[in-house]
Amino acid sequence: MVLAINIGNTMIAAALGDRESFTTTRILVLASEAAEFTKRLEEFIETQATKVSGAIIASVNPNMTEMVERVVTKLFGVSPFHVSTSLDMRLDLSNYDTSLIGSDRIAVCEAAICKYALPAVVFDFGTATTINVIDKSGKYLGGSILPGLLTGAKALAVNTALLPLSGLTDQFEPVPLIGQNTMECIQSGIIHGNAAMFDGMIERISQQIGEVSVIVTGGYAKYLLPMCRSAHVYDENLLITGLYELYKGNVG
Repeated sequence: MVLAINIGNTMIAAALGDRESFTTTRILVLASEAAEFTKRLEEFIETQATKVSGAIIASVNPNMTEMVERVVTKLFGVSPFHVSTSLDMRLDLSNYDTSLIGSDRIAVCEAAICKYALPAVVFDFGTATTINVIDKSGKYLGGSILPGLLTGAKALAVNTALLPLSGLTDQFEPVPLIGQNTMECIQSGIIHGNAAMFDGMIERISQQIGEVSVIVTGGYAKYLLPMCRSAHVYDENLLITGLYELYKGNVG
């Protein structure tokens, strides 16, 4: 089985399987010192009762990449394969400056091309929100990067004297559009503001390139999708799917 790992700014996602079927686990980055990460990864692999035959890593957190690669090599005796712009892929990056493009964006776009109709817009709601636009031939046209939902809320609290931090919890409750106190106003901005951004960006991109498929992924998507009006598909494991597609296309 192939081990696919996505190292984000907040979470490390690990999956074991192949592009048709895989099982995932998620580990908080802040808790992912080498010893703790090793323990959690070993426990995950043990529950799957299988052998790791290869590994692929996508990372937007260079501070964690070396540690994760070292642990994987030590535990399983395989050298992880890294996502980069030099890989063979269906995604065409020839029209974009690739010097700073994140491996996460490459992976979600590769998965979108393999699974969904083109042209497409891929939203990834994580620590940062990324919007990625792919034309009907699979060419990457570019996109946008915004502060993630919680990142924006933290910035508001840090850079103002009186506004409190409004967090997001898994116990989601509907947020009023028109807040009746400061906390509700902040929450409305986070949820309804981002939902309006979502709908507005889809409308504007569609006006420029025509009708598009809209694919959504990322841990914070669940908080605002109920408020969104545009048609879309939510694919929780889009990035992991992209890692397996890239592995298959380059390693076999």
